[in-house]
Amino acid sequence: MLDRRRFSQQTSRISNSVHHTLKTNIDNKSAEGADLQWNESKCPPPEKILKIAFAISLFIIVLGSGFIARVTFHILMWHISPPIMSNDSNINRLGGLLEANCSACNRSDCSQSDLYFAVDEIWIWAVFLVIVAPYFLTFLSTFFRICFKTNKRLEWKVLFAAMFIETVHSIGVSILAFLVLPSFDPASASVIYMAVALVPATVNVVDIVVDKRLHQNTKVSKYSPFNDASMLSLSFPVLGIVFQIIGIILIGLYIDRGWLSGIFVVAALFTSVKYWENFITMGDEDAVFLRHLKRELHVGRTKVTCLANIWKITITFLTVITIFTSKSDDPMAAFKSLFNNGNATIFSFFGEETLGDNPICQYNVPLLIAVITIICDYLCYKATKTVCAIYCQRFGFGIPMVILPVATTFTLVGLMHTPDILKFESCDLLFSDWCVKGNGNLIENCTELFVAFFLLYFSILLITKHVWKVNGYKHGETARIFVQPFYCGMLIDISLLLNRRRYDKEYDIVHKKKFENRKRKMLYACCATMWHETANEMTQLLKSIFRLDMKQFTTEMIAESAKDDDQVEPFDFEGNVFFDDAFDPPKEGQPGPDVNGYVKTFIQVINEAGSAVHGKRITIPDGQMYRTPYGARIYWDLPGGNKLVVHLKDKNKIRRKKRWSQVMYMFYILKWTLVNQYGKAGLQEAAENTYLLALDGDVDFEPEAVLSLMKRMNKSPLVGAVCGRIHPIGSGPMVWYQKFEYAISHWLQKATEHVLGCVLCSPGCFSLFRGSAILHPDVLDTYTTDSTEAEHFIQYDQGEDRWLCTLLLKQGWKIEYCAESDAYTYAPEGFHEFYNQRRRWVPSTMINVLDVIMDWKQITNNNENISFLYIVYHSILFASVLLTPGTIFMLVFGAIILGFESIPPWLSLVLNLIPVGIFLIMTLYASQQRQTLAFCK
Repeated sequence: MLDRRRFSQQTSRISNSVHHTLKTNIDNKSAEGADLQWNESKCPPPEKILKIAFAISLFIIVLGSGFIARVTFHILMWHISPPIMSNDSNINRLGGLLEANCSACNRSDCSQSDLYFAVDEIWIWAVFLVIVAPYFLTFLSTFFRICFKTNKRLEWKVLFAAMFIETVHSIGVSILAFLVLPSFDPASASVIYMAVALVPATVNVVDIVVDKRLHQNTKVSKYSPFNDASMLSLSFPVLGIVFQIIGIILIGLYIDRGWLSGIFVVAALFTSVKYWENFITMGDEDAVFLRHLKRELHVGRTKVTCLANIWKITITFLTVITIFTSKSDDPMAAFKSLFNNGNATIFSFFGEETLGDNPICQYNVPLLIAVITIICDYLCYKATKTVCAIYCQRFGFGIPMVILPVATTFTLVGLMHTPDILKFESCDLLFSDWCVKGNGNLIENCTELFVAFFLLYFSILLITKHVWKVNGYKHGETARIFVQPFYCGMLIDISLLLNRRRYDKEYDIVHKKKFENRKRKMLYACCATMWHETANEMTQLLKSIFRLDMKQFTTEMIAESAKDDDQVEPFDFEGNVFFDDAFDPPKEGQPGPDVNGYVKTFIQVINEAGSAVHGKRITIPDGQMYRTPYGARIYWDLPGGNKLVVHLKDKNKIRRKKRWSQVMYMFYILKWTLVNQYGKAGLQEAAENTYLLALDGDVDFEPEAVLSLMKRMNKSPLVGAVCGRIHPIGSGPMVWYQKFEYAISHWLQKATEHVLGCVLCSPGCFSLFRGSAILHPDVLDTYTTDSTEAEHFIQYDQGEDRWLCTLLLKQGWKIEYCAESDAYTYAPEGFHEFYNQRRRWVPSTMINVLDVIMDWKQITNNNENISFLYIVYHSILFASVLLTPGTIFMLVFGAIILGFESIPPWLSLVLNLIPVGIFLIMTLYASQQRQTLAFCK
């Protein structure tokens, strides 16, 4: 409890009038920067302009890459079955409108050259590459996660069901791409392309009806996205089904050939099976089959997807072989022709064709087009995921996906009308001897196809109406945005629409994340290393605190005026600074000790720091000082209405050094402040919404850097700590070296750890910790352990930050690295200070890494982000560090022998051992200063 007696005469509290004056100053400064007045300002703030420009750029990327991917893929498929004059059907010539271009023919009959009757196998494999590219990318991503992450156990029943569904889908896609769609001209194929949404729409209707019956007499599940089961929610998918069925029937009538119509219907149904998962409600352990299967697929997605995609590549390959060998009277000759070994005659729907070499295009052109299609597909997928994650789904995802089917179809009709546009020396991409004639007869000749286009198009809009309900999910990971990873190489736009998760929060249901927790976050900025910092270093820290105070205030003001709660995320803030050895010895006649010169310097620079941040001279009223069991505490009210608390530690009453200051603020915040506010019953929930920002006494950062850490923390409740990117500042050769060292050992190493597993050390100079992670008994209580052995002293006290992170990792918490969060801290400018710092860091790093390696079984079992291979990776790094001194010794030994032929090997060995032996002896018996001096020499 606080002793209410004043420890000094600085007793005045900040008055309401002063607070309002400072608030007005902040309002004026923020209005000048258009931070508070962004709704009313005639000129939007730069940040908003940048966001709009970024959203427009993503819109262009999504639309442009998707459009190029669609057009190039249709060109690839057209070359699998070039246009042929046939009396049996005109479906490959846009209802007979595609004719030989007589103006380009130098013959009276204008007959088509035999050149186009040959199908070059390279076009077939180009289409194959486009289809299997996302399968391979999915395999790589899931295989990487299997290797370096801990995954759920594989259920064989779930695997069998998933493999069956993926097999059906792969067969359907292959039949569409290599048999059905090549039978049509590109424009017609782009219409048939949309008839792949019947199964998910049907599943949706059945799910709504079942959901309504299950909950007629019970409480509706809060996890169901259709808990109202209204007629409106049912009418859209029903109408979508009707439009899909009528469209498919019309296409069948347009084909007018029984067997091809049947193959088309089967292929369309098989292809649409894949997207059932997004159109059914997530179930629990006792749910009916499909709902339960969806839940199990979400839990064991990684392993199932990895195996399924390797299988899909195999199935696609076998289906291609089967399709083309079955079209020939000599299957073996056709098989050899597929691998560029001779020619074979195959029978298409329109007559005989030759499977083999075709000089219409150079050999590399199909592969080049395939690469362009794959890159555009991937770019479109990544861009759509980004627009959903930045809360711009309707504009950057919904609108381009709606435009693409229409734009592609009409563009292909235009290209077929003027095929010379894409005629090059290396390749005649659109068969320029053919072009569309008589556009006025398009509707008459292709009535069924024309009506089917509009019906299928509107059916897609109705079935995928969920993309307009929300505007995305801020900072959402891929699994939250899309049900299944990646996309369909043939159906880039349709697959993204059908795969966009209809109910974002069902991802949280499976992974037991508390998605309903939108409570306000409390941020405690804690500096545990204030000791003998200079006035410049103290000012740098205080400026950062004042900026954070002003950011909290402006964010609060914006949140009050914002109509959309998701636009801003307000938070509460309190600053805490812990002074080690803050008192001078008491003089004779004094009732108690007085604060030392460093504390007085800190008090003096507060106004200077605040004035620098606010751009005008401000005066912070004197703080309140109270006696405490550990020394004293001073409170300041900052201009934004937040508190700055400075804890003055008396070395005669409490332990010194950084670790014990950290223990102080952990217990002060988590075990005292939160308990007093929420009680023991609400402590855990309060701790989950409490973030501790660990700072050094000289750190400099912007509020946006802290917000980036908080955003990273908010993405997953499993994240226990997040560290930013530290920049060393100062002058001199030692700082130059450290800038390079930080770039290699900190930035690149932490980025690598973040990708492969998780970061092993979150530095205490600028890191954010989750209160509930610190509060764990095996973390906080263990962190207070006394150092009783030499090993403990190195691990516990020489590198307390790394040990704290080791404790978090053992309890299953994830530590992440956020490269966009920058902080600046002064680096040692002299060798003596640098050597002492590394003398602490290196042994602590080694012993904590060794602790992780030795306890790998417990860590890999508890922590899903650390795998055995990740432990092997760090074991190799650990071994390389141990071998480095010996390696350097041998390099010097060999250099002496090569450079001085007169020196025998034994003498070279002795010359190398002498300085090493001297240094070893000095480390045991010489003082620290002498060791540093000897090392410098």
